[in-house]
Amino acid sequence: MSGPITLRTQKALVTRYKNSLATAIVQGASVLANEESPKMLAIEATALRETAALVEKALENFTKTADGMEEITEEQDKQIQAYVEEVQAVVANAETLLIRIGAKRTGLQEATPMDEGRRPTVTKKTIVELPEIPIPTFDGKITDSENFWALFDASVHSQDLTGLQKFNYLLKALKGSAREAIKRYPITEANYAAAVELLHSKFGDKDKLIRSLQTRKETASARNSQLTEQRRLLDYLFALVTQLEQNGIVLNGSFVAQKILAKFQPDLQRRLLKQRVVQGNSEELWAVKQLLTDLDTLIKTEEQVSEMLPENEAFRGGTKGRPPPRRYETTSGQRSQMRQNLCIYCSDTEHNSLRCPKVDSARNRREFLKEHKLCINCGKPNHISRECLRSGCTLCDGDKHHFSLCPKRLPTALSSAGPTKSAYTKSSRTTQQPKRADAKQPTSSAKTGAHCINSENK
Repeated sequence: MSGPITLRTQKALVTRYKNSLATAIVQGASVLANEESPKMLAIEATALRETAALVEKALENFTKTADGMEEITEEQDKQIQAYVEEVQAVVANAETLLIRIGAKRTGLQEATPMDEGRRPTVTKKTIVELPEIPIPTFDGKITDSENFWALFDASVHSQDLTGLQKFNYLLKALKGSAREAIKRYPITEANYAAAVELLHSKFGDKDKLIRSLQTRKETASARNSQLTEQRRLLDYLFALVTQLEQNGIVLNGSFVAQKILAKFQPDLQRRLLKQRVVQGNSEELWAVKQLLTDLDTLIKTEEQVSEMLPENEAFRGGTKGRPPPRRYETTSGQRSQMRQNLCIYCSDTEHNSLRCPKVDSARNRREFLKEHKLCINCGKPNHISRECLRSGCTLCDGDKHHFSLCPKRLPTALSSAGPTKSAYTKSSRTTQQPKRADAKQPTSSAKTGAHCINSENK
């Protein structure tokens, strides 16, 4: 049985080798940047590889000793794990540098003319350095498993590397539950294959993946009716349906297609259904992939139209939130004047929102807009300022706030309106509501009647 003294001795040895490797990495990076001789690069790579092997062997002995200790506290276990990860990071840096040195050696060797007839154009092509392919990361989400292994296989697993090198790259790529799963294996060349097999069995369950994709498809929805949200929802569903089909789940038929279509705005639904009726398409053969393709065409058209129209004429996502049609229309000039004079805080037509005496501070006005779910930028419902298509304040360099909240307009407007007491404060919000235009006001006769009753009671 190993004890603390043995562990400390082995840790000291690992630390010494690790420091030597760190020095070798710095020297190797300098050689890589300045050396053009394949022979010198090979010498540096050999020294770096042998130093890294010493670190790995010492670290393997250290981890075996730590695993063999019977009495170890949770804090000590955390410290050992942190130390092991620190050493592994240095080894991984060395492995990366070795790959870069090897690539440069190969390029220089191929660039050396083999005979006098070699064309210089070939030499130029062989020394071109392609950008490094980034190694993907994986945190254990089963829906990301297929994409991760496809990229990791191309970048690392199928490359001409040792099992230990691949294990180091795998450790750097894993996070969360995926990294926790392979902690049971010491970092050795032989354990790489076992770690890969464990990850495939734990996070590559096809049935579980299909259930997860189906659930995400059923619960997918748009946050609001804006065109950008319709596009986001469509792209999300496209990815889910494609992944389901790659796993053998084909989504066809009217029932499934109608459920997915219902997730979009009514205006898009009507246009797509009308298109199908005109074309005489069969309900039984309605494929979800074709449905999404048709929706993509409609949304793409709306996006192009929105770019050409003024902001206030952009796609509004159906009729939700629009006022009902009026029997007697006013002229456009009258409507514009009414909108300008109608106060959004109390619906009074005698003053506009900037001069409202009932909600008279910027703070209370912001609270009013938030409580009534109105946009801070334009004062209209069904969206927030981040999604608002109207331009920002002209006096504040385009800042997104309503003109009645503008700090450059507000003091002047309120001083000209005269001193008033706000009717919308925190203490009165629950009992006092702002006066609406259609609220009935007490008449003079009602006041007189109340006065008479009070006189009789005296």
